[in-house]
Amino acid sequence: MAFCTSCGKPVDDSASFCPSCGAPTGGASQPVCSRPAPAPDEPSTGLKVLSFLIPLVGLILFLVYMDEKPISAKAYGKMALIAVCVATGLAIVIAILASIFAASIFGGILSSVMSILSTVV
Repeated sequence: MAFCTSCGKPVDDSASFCPSCGAPTGGASQPVCSRPAPAPDEPSTGLKVLSFLIPLVGLILFLVYMDEKPISAKAYGKMALIAVCVATGLAIVIAILASIFAASIFGGILSSVMSILSTVV
């Protein structure tokens, strides 16, 4: 017969808890309801790259994982947002360069046409 370390009352050797105070005794342990260990919340590099290359996929991954894996969801959403910002910046730069190029070509053509017309008239 063992004694409870918390209250000092006698406890059966096979008991896991003291019947008087409920403190664990260190005796035979009963199986405790076990849950599966949560999956580590570490974002996948492949999914981060995919989120950058296809921002819509990043948005979908963010929405799917935002409750169960918030760190991963934030990483995927961040990569999608960065991709949208980069694409917008590149589109603006390309539009400016195309405008400059078009103005130089059409400006040269227009001046050539005007010089030809002035010699004909």
